[in-house]
Amino acid sequence: MQRLGAPSIDGATADARLRDVVRQSGPVATGDIFELLGQLVLRFLSSLRDPGIDPRTIETAVGGLGIAVILFIVATLGRALPERVRREVLVREGGGTAREDPGVHLRAADAAIVAGRSRDAIHELFLYVIASLEQREAIRYDPALTDRELLLRAAAIPHAESLRDLVASYERSWFGLREPTVEESRRAREMALRVAP
Repeated sequence: MQRLGAPSIDGATADARLRDVVRQSGPVATGDIFELLGQLVLRFLSSLRDPGIDPRTIETAVGGLGIAVILFIVATLGRALPERVRREVLVREGGGTAREDPGVHLRAADAAIVAGRSRDAIHELFLYVIASLEQREAIRYDPALTDRELLLRAAAIPHAESLRDLVASYERSWFGLREPTVEESRRAREMALRVAP
């Protein structure tokens, strides 16, 4: 009968057995690690040569796994492809025929300035500039763009600084807390005509 506090495994015996196993396998240098891994893989593959397993079954399984990986990659890359084609190709082609007339926005801005509705005037001037630049194909406009993204696209156009000032004026008036003055709307008209004469 063992004592309750005594371990059931003797440490010295376990160390001796471990040394014997290591000596039998021989010293392993860092260059031999790959050889050891290769032997392990070969041992695993040789265990698959069980007479009950047909090698063609293994080849079929590996081939099926390869086809599954290829299909997964194609499905991942082709995800939402019809929607992208419809949005990027078909909408762009259809959008070329029904472009907005920039003059409509300019006339609406002039009418708003005369009526003293400066906020609406600056908004119409902003739309006038966007429609004019898009009509001249100076920029490719997408309604999903933020004002900053729009400015990045229009950075190379002449008078880009006037466009930047017009966008700042538009943001202050449209999203701001105070109504812009008539003088601000007239200044915005000058900037708009400088960007899109």
